[in-house]
Amino acid sequence: MQVFERRGERVLFVKAADSLEYSVVAAAIDPAHGVSIDRLALMPR
Repeated sequence: MQVFERRGERVLFVKAADSLEYSVVAAAIDPAHGVSIDRLALMPR
């Protein structure tokens, strides 16, 4: 996630389709924990 390398505040916004299972969304979010993301925000439907 090179896009976050030059940013002072590293916030990842996630918005998923209503049809996705929670486990799919969680699996997509999980790698963010290892790349210096400061905050993760789940967007409302």
